[in-house]
Amino acid sequence: MRMHKYFLLVLVTALSVGCKRGKAGSAVATTQGGLTPETLDESKVVAVADLKQAYFAWNGKMVSVYGYPSYMADKGVIQKEISLTPAPFARWVLSCELAAPVTETAGMRDKPMVLKGVVKESPYDTVALGSCQLVSSGETTTVAAQIANSPEQVMNAAEFVKAYNGWKGKKVTVSGNYHSTTTSTNAYGKTIRVDLTDAAGNKCVGAEFAVDPSDKLAGNRDNVQMKCEIKGTTFDMVNLTNCALLNR
Repeated sequence: MRMHKYFLLVLVTALSVGCKRGKAGSAVATTQGGLTPETLDESKVVAVADLKQAYFAWNGKMVSVYGYPSYMADKGVIQKEISLTPAPFARWVLSCELAAPVTETAGMRDKPMVLKGVVKESPYDTVALGSCQLVSSGETTTVAAQIANSPEQVMNAAEFVKAYNGWKGKKVTVSGNYHSTTTSTNAYGKTIRVDLTDAAGNKCVGAEFAVDPSDKLAGNRDNVQMKCEIKGTTFDMVNLTNCALLNR
């Protein structure tokens, strides 16, 4: 994945220092444990803390994934990483950083394999695993990609990546407390991002607006509600876009 270097001008307004925090319970809460991309309903308000917890639920979880390998070997030893593809010669969907070097065996490149590793935060369309180990090489049975799966239940790598990224593009209505507004200018244009926190002051979402809404938020920070589209992640927060305020 290529990273583009560009000049970034950041203007932060409405700093959080000394600003008023919402009282516990001021944000609208949702049923714990039940929020998934499939159950998300844009007509119901979701607390920003609940959305963040659900979005990042895969991170840190150990999983087993299945696909065709792509790797570099030096004298028959794979030192650092194995990527998985859904089919031979297809584009890789998942990368696995090895916990220890793996010795290549005859025909390994031509057969699917199972890798086990810990899910790392993956902001792009592909997913990264760490502390990986080779479980087996050859055909095997897989199960549906679900967050409740045990580490021993093998998921198709492409289906797992699709499930991990299942939030992207979903419409959501969120509620949280206003923290700050950041305006960023780069080669691609101007981005206005409003950060919302939970009741304890932890940043949970970064919401992008076409027009700066700070004047409607600076004097009324608690229980801000907005409707947005989930874009991905930004600075350990859920990144929202195409946002509109609902109760200001």
